[in-house]
Amino acid sequence: MKVVLVRHSTAQDSSEVSTDLERHLTAKGVKKFAKLMPDLVEQMTGEGIGTVEIWSSPAFRAVETAEILQETLGVEEKVIKDFIYGGSFDAFLEALGGAAEDAFVFVVGHEPILSHWTLRLTGQDVRFKKSSLVCLNVNRSDLSESTVVWEIQP
Repeated sequence: MKVVLVRHSTAQDSSEVSTDLERHLTAKGVKKFAKLMPDLVEQMTGEGIGTVEIWSSPAFRAVETAEILQETLGVEEKVIKDFIYGGSFDAFLEALGGAAEDAFVFVVGHEPILSHWTLRLTGQDVRFKKSSLVCLNVNRSDLSESTVVWEIQP
């Protein structure tokens, strides 16, 4: 299974909204992430893609980033998963258990959660800049064999 961890793109300053969940992408953030989509399509070409799922944190900036992925990949729906915002690794693993083995699962979330999950799965310390995408090959029967396959950095 391929899991692509995606950090949301550039968002409004927290002083502009009443809660962190309400922060939207800026116009610059939308443009920055959209600019990476041809690289994503190129990376996925020839991968033998099965099911594509898009999971998002409930934060507006993550949802809007997920919508750009939806449009690019032609995926009809995204699923909002609260554990992504909260960072529960156990809930993340449980959710992965319900995904198809040939799936590409995109998980749109936040730092430092994405770095922690990558470290726990692969043993690699990967830092996620805003708009970063990191693809992991996740071995569900032996998580210690999970590896970083590719990265797209802005």
